[in-house]
Amino acid sequence: MKNHYSHKHSNIVNIKTLVNKQSLQTGGTGKCIELTTIIKKDYSHTYFITDKVTGFKYIVKKGKYIEDEYFAYVRLGLMSSRMVRMCLPKIYSFFYKDGNPVMIQEYINGYSGYDLDKIDIFVDKNKPKKTEYAWLLFLLKIAYFINELEENKIQHNDFYLGNIIITYDKTNKKFDTYVIDMETMIDYKRREYPLMIKSALKNKKELVRMGWNKKFHIGSDLNQMLGEILEKYQNIMPGTIYDILKPFIIVQDKEFPYAISGKNDKTSGKEIMILLYHLFMKKHKVGIKKLFSDNFVID
Repeated sequence: MKNHYSHKHSNIVNIKTLVNKQSLQTGGTGKCIELTTIIKKDYSHTYFITDKVTGFKYIVKKGKYIEDEYFAYVRLGLMSSRMVRMCLPKIYSFFYKDGNPVMIQEYINGYSGYDLDKIDIFVDKNKPKKTEYAWLLFLLKIAYFINELEENKIQHNDFYLGNIIITYDKTNKKFDTYVIDMETMIDYKRREYPLMIKSALKNKKELVRMGWNKKFHIGSDLNQMLGEILEKYQNIMPGTIYDILKPFIIVQDKEFPYAISGKNDKTSGKEIMILLYHLFMKKHKVGIKKLFSDNFVID
């Protein structure tokens, strides 16, 4: 099986060496790479790197939780589901610098989940059938991804709009959806808890606030994602889809209202996938194999 997480570019060794030599605290421009800090948190930093020789672009993440994220990507990369691997960025290298885990991953040039309203196929009111088509395909891919995780008793645990990226080829009317930031992923079969969640296990208020649980709670990932999508995009999402999904969402009166620490069978990946697929087939008559093929376009 092809390893989705090994880098094929011959220059990745050079990038790793350059990153090791250059300070990741200050960033800046070196002779061969340009490094910009894009996210700075107390526990991790994320950098955007451009290789000035080849033009390749990368994301570099450094921090105490990055080891958990790296092994989450490895775990998912070993799954048999091609659809899961298609939804993940490639991981090029993992090493330690100054005692901290560092991961170099693929840079995905796309739209955040918060910017769907900037992609024409999701907002074109002059072509309602095509718009509905795009929304159903987008939601189906998300549901399929989560179903594959849930079938293996795995949860993302931070599945919200900021953790998906959509790439869109306007000329060919094709888009792909990627899922990022896996540092909170739990494999409940193996009872492998990432450091971020381990630190919260003894704090019930924090678990409730974040929607975490030491036990598998099916449907929580999609409850959070779909809840955010329906709230933010209710004015542009086709009513046929909105009206079907809205009654299934659990909303709580707290900081993150859709992040639930209990289960919601109605928003499991399987239930949502079946629901949306039946609607898709009824209206557009496209088989599941074609739906997820590389050459599938919105026409």
